[in-house]
Amino acid sequence: MLPKLVIATLEKIKPVLVSLGWGITISGITLAAIFQGFLVPQGLGNLLPEVAGGSQLGLVIFFASIFVVSSLASFVINDLGKAIFSFFASYGLAGVVTYFVLALPGFVGAYPAPEVLVRVAIIFTFTASFPIPLVVELVGTLTGSWLAERFL
Repeated sequence: MLPKLVIATLEKIKPVLVSLGWGITISGITLAAIFQGFLVPQGLGNLLPEVAGGSQLGLVIFFASIFVVSSLASFVINDLGKAIFSFFASYGLAGVVTYFVLALPGFVGAYPAPEVLVRVAIIFTFTASFPIPLVVELVGTLTGSWLAERFL
């Protein structure tokens, strides 16, 4: 009786748990790309010339990673409606976590001008997560749902 109850409970909260993992993973991938210099914005959202004109392998790995994570998460959820809702929830969570990690030195007083760091964190987060990553994650979500419908 108890294992059936545990399995039923896990089935109900599976989309929530997958969304949490999905958002944290996307945030980690985004932060890694920012800290490695692949997503360094300039001005109002353009990439620095050194980043835009340099090797694109880092950006390809970034986009492939978020595509694979989104596909896998959607595949595990195995329901298109829940996967789309989880996509938006995880996208929002990833943005919040990315912003918080970038602005954290200003929040704890490790940076002398926290208002500047908060502004820069907003620009970095927006540039790193919109518009191309949004589309890549959405296509990955639809791909994972399609694969789940086809193979499960």
